[in-house]
Amino acid sequence: MRAPKPAPRPALRRIRYPRTMSRRLASTNALRAAPIAALLLAGFAATLYFAFPAPHPPKVASGVWLALVVPVDEANPFGGQVRAINTATGEEVDLREPGDWVALSWSPDGRYLYATQLIGLGSDDESDFSIRPTIFDVPRHRVVASAVWPWDDCIGGADRASWSPDGSGVALPGQSCAAVFQVGGQFDLVMLNGTATGASGGLPAWAPDSSRYIYRAGSRETVIVDRDASTGSLISWPAAVTGASAWQLDYFIWTAPATLRVYVRTYPDPRDDNDQDAEPLRYWTIEGTFVDGRIAWDSPQESDPSTYFPPFPDDAPLREGHGRNDPVPYRTMLSDDLQFVAAVPFMRSFQPLEDPVFVTIIDGVRFAYPLGSNFLAATAFEYAGRWDMVRVD
Repeated sequence: MRAPKPAPRPALRRIRYPRTMSRRLASTNALRAAPIAALLLAGFAATLYFAFPAPHPPKVASGVWLALVVPVDEANPFGGQVRAINTATGEEVDLREPGDWVALSWSPDGRYLYATQLIGLGSDDESDFSIRPTIFDVPRHRVVASAVWPWDDCIGGADRASWSPDGSGVALPGQSCAAVFQVGGQFDLVMLNGTATGASGGLPAWAPDSSRYIYRAGSRETVIVDRDASTGSLISWPAAVTGASAWQLDYFIWTAPATLRVYVRTYPDPRDDNDQDAEPLRYWTIEGTFVDGRIAWDSPQESDPSTYFPPFPDDAPLREGHGRNDPVPYRTMLSDDLQFVAAVPFMRSFQPLEDPVFVTIIDGVRFAYPLGSNFLAATAFEYAGRWDMVRVD
């Protein structure tokens, strides 16, 4: 008996979808697969992250760091070695070769240290002289930015320095221009709408949001620079101040990104012995608002002399063993941020001292660092700008 024949298979028909429907099906399948692919990629990325974490920016150890120009060459007592010192651990970092360094300034986070190098100082040939702003990466012990100051375009400059609050650059004041020297080595140079007749030694003060800065050029002339502008402006003062027999600007502080408070004193003109009607010494505060590149001033308010100046840190421990009654007197100084007080010795003649030290107060404790026998303790030698301190958390 023969086996029955299998039933014939039904003929398969290829179903052809319209082109629009094929696209819909393809997109639907892609959408279904997308979450799976995303999960796989996310897992792969997480594996890479934990296996090879992104490097964190280097930083110095916590504590209060002191930067000093330490004399190391008897032939050049005004110059020295830029040295960073951790006052808690004693760690020391020598930066670059010895030279003539000024305008030391720490970045807010303590990673970078700015210094201006004066090259060819004292040379008989003026063409040998140049100014070189320099930024050190302290934890990496190297220079990250160095450039020659544009002396032909800018009169003065780079003798004082102040870091922006956001740490992006250093403000350098000048008489005909001002600049921000960036960590990348670029100059943001702006020309002033006039040339300041005074010295360009005022320390720039930054607005809290790093949008602008202001500095004093002489006892009265003050410059304000907006980082978004192409020029800086000499400030015009209210008539209540300029109308006095004599006056001077003492200091200023930012109270907000666009508001400023200045402290001014008026007094009789010391050159005029016949000025009997002149008002006595008076202290004033003036509030100003930055609007369209200019300062709009409120009316001056007379200030109490007892609260006019900012509080001075306690410097009594500085005089322990190095007081004014000692054979070698010490000159007291404030750090640029007014947070630290320090002292260095001085004498009335150009001669070396035995065991001169740099003295400061850290959290109420006296800290002394030896300056070496090459330190020149002369009254004409100004140590301001050759030291700075920063607290790193």
